[in-house]
Amino acid sequence: MHTVVVGAGSIGAACAYYLSREPGMRVTLVDRGEVAGENTSLAAALYTQVRSKSHHMPLVSETLRVIGELEQRLGEPLGVQRPGTVHCATDMSTLGAQHTLEQNADKHGIAHREATADELARWFPWLEADRVTRAVFFPDDIHLD
Repeated sequence: MHTVVVGAGSIGAACAYYLSREPGMRVTLVDRGEVAGENTSLAAALYTQVRSKSHHMPLVSETLRVIGELEQRLGEPLGVQRPGTVHCATDMSTLGAQHTLEQNADKHGIAHREATADELARWFPWLEADRVTRAVFFPDDIHLD
């Protein structure tokens, strides 16, 4: 069987990768640019594990799980950096969204904790910390260089 995957971003590349592992499957991956080379500027190749829609989280978990396998198969590092992420709430609506993220993190066993004002000042000296109602740190989130 021959399958063509259109779009070689993170999702398309992952689909092509998994399809190619199936016996008898021939896969062609096409894109107007480089494979996984044009991640949206809004994502900056950032892989956050927790999502407001809980059903999206297993795909991210699987992506993180196979990064080491991909590096080994490609014979080169993917530039994984592990700084974690911080989600800041500044009002009641963003505090509610943050609470949803924490509930989903708990449901999926994703590490998180409240970030202190001192940490925010050290990590983000430009941040107007007095405008942050609450900040939550997710230490296992990554980005790719």
